[in-house]
Amino acid sequence: MAAALHDTPSAIRLDGAFHIAIAQGIGNSVLTHLMAASYEQRLSPFFERFSVHFEGPRTWRLALAEHGAIRDAIAEGDPSAAREAMRHHLTESQRRFSENFTPDPN
Repeated sequence: MAAALHDTPSAIRLDGAFHIAIAQGIGNSVLTHLMAASYEQRLSPFFERFSVHFEGPRTWRLALAEHGAIRDAIAEGDPSAAREAMRHHLTESQRRFSENFTPDPN
């Protein structure tokens, strides 16, 4: 994913692969299918045009760092830390997405 920071379609595919691998790793087939379907939609022409407004090298760098924290917690066998790192990542992803739709107070 680090090599794809300037290539949003590739970053989306790699981001999806990360989340799908985690869902597969916990054995949750419903979550795995949901993640796969979500990322399939993210690669649609509509979303591709839409995503230029809120995704780019800065947001992918942040997501990559958050993925690293999740990966490290999983590798250390620390489910509490992995859960908290994933919660943080999802919260921050939502914040990054929605901040582009909040009126600028200035």
